[in-house]
Amino acid sequence: MTFHADEGPHPFTIASCWNDDRRIRFVIKALGDYTRSLSKRLQVDDRVKIEGPYGRFNFESDAPRQIWIGGGIGITPFIARMGDLARTKGGEAVDLFHTTAAYDRAAIDKLARDAAAAKVGCTCCGTLAMGGPTPSDSSRRCRIGAAPRSGSADRRGSVGCSAKA
Repeated sequence: MTFHADEGPHPFTIASCWNDDRRIRFVIKALGDYTRSLSKRLQVDDRVKIEGPYGRFNFESDAPRQIWIGGGIGITPFIARMGDLARTKGGEAVDLFHTTAAYDRAAIDKLARDAAAAKVGCTCCGTLAMGGPTPSDSSRRCRIGAAPRSGSADRRGSVGCSAKA
């Protein structure tokens, strides 16, 4: 995707499902000088160039359950698919595991809402800072709407932290 000719194209991933509203949403992590400046440089009605797709990523499967693993900014295609599942009321059994090194409560809360709407079990794990488990508490993980354990009540949509099994 190219926002500014002086910068050239960058490989950003679509993070929205197709809703027939002619809108596409991207999640862009501020990792370098250019991506850190985007929030100040982009304006409503700016023209952008979108190219691709590159690679092939789909969710078609005959398996009764899918396990998705997305780390950091790699969560974006799963966000898009959860939007589609919420809209179409898909019946797939899905467990999403998201790892993050930088805990962002707003992003995790949004992920929890998306997962609950899609009825996707979601676990956020890793060493988290700023409100999540710390390195000294690495035996714990933040659970977001985790899929139920054998013999337990359905906990999808719940938010909290629980000890590792």
